[in-house]
Amino acid sequence: MTKAQWNRIIRSAAEITKKANILVVGSQSILGWHPELEHTFIAISNELDVEPEKATQEELDDINGLLGPEGAFALSNNGAYAEGVQTKGLVRLPKNWNKRLLRVESPDLITPSNIQAVAWCIHPNDLVVSKIVALRDKDLRFCRDLIRSNIPELNKGAILQGLENIEKLYPDKERHVEKAKTFIATEFSNKRQLRIRSPEETRDI
Repeated sequence: MTKAQWNRIIRSAAEITKKANILVVGSQSILGWHPELEHTFIAISNELDVEPEKATQEELDDINGLLGPEGAFALSNNGAYAEGVQTKGLVRLPKNWNKRLLRVESPDLITPSNIQAVAWCIHPNDLVVSKIVALRDKDLRFCRDLIRSNIPELNKGAILQGLENIEKLYPDKERHVEKAKTFIATEFSNKRQLRIRSPEETRDI
């Protein structure tokens, strides 16, 4: 996903719902913090997870129907699409994650009906926590690449603390958290200046 595609999805979500504030979660929220990562493997996903402010299920359905992966929007946006999500009770985030959001506002986010959309992107530490506790291979690879990107916001202590303070309870939480903590400790101890892989490089995802 490029930042231009990202911007278009935010604008479109705001235009459809007539709501300016759009919460952005999932891996591609990182482009709100670091648009320079758009041509790296970190930005390989075509999906942008969004939740308009006080979104109703009907509004989420509209986003998924009009901006989803199978429609004309994704085709015209080079495959990039939106997924309307509900963060409450579904996304595994640490306590107080909503106090660490980045506000992204620019002329590129003004909709055709002149709504100034504002994207609120989860902090990279909270992003790592939300991805890593799933223990899926693709999420572990994403977290490894993000750590190796050396962005300044990532902090080992904050991530480990976040893992201890995940709001959502789920089966095997303790086992997942312990494995995630081991992964983080290993990756930060091995951290070094490495080239971030580009999407053109072949590997299983």
